[in-house]
Amino acid sequence: MCIRDRALFDPAKNIHTGSQILVDYLNDHSGNLRRALLNYNGSLGMRSSFADRVMRVYRDFQKVTTPG
Repeated sequence: MCIRDRALFDPAKNIHTGSQILVDYLNDHSGNLRRALLNYNGSLGMRSSFADRVMRVYRDFQKVTTPG
């Protein structure tokens, strides 16, 4: 394992790097979050529940954090 790989075990660096990757996929898929998540998970073009689970949690967070 190289130094750079070890750095990904640092939670802050891991979240930062993962966020950058997801933003790149969002740009690649014209802002389509579901397709970006499938790409992030490596399951674009395959059957996967990953994106649906993430989208469900995302909607739940929106409900509790959106005023009104």
